[in-house]
Amino acid sequence: MILGSYNVCVISDLHMLFAAWFLMNRLFTSYYATSFQRSDVKVLRDFSWSAKLVGDCDTALENLKPIVVLTLHFVEGAVKTYEFTEEEVIEFFPSS
Repeated sequence: MILGSYNVCVISDLHMLFAAWFLMNRLFTSYYATSFQRSDVKVLRDFSWSAKLVGDCDTALENLKPIVVLTLHFVEGAVKTYEFTEEEVIEFFPSS
């Protein structure tokens, strides 16, 4: 009496290892994406920069100081603007 038919598949150790890795990766990716979205990390959409000369109202033109303005536009709609002096720019991007 035959109750049903069974297909027997032999899975190699490599396939078993790949399947386990795939499942672990899926679980980790889901967990990572969920925790990543809850963090304060923002995704950068675009940026722009400009340079300007600044000084006091009684400063002579030859004594104006250069400032670099970096504006970051994030996917969430937030905009952050940073201003750097010449010394700060050199510190971030040292010449080689």
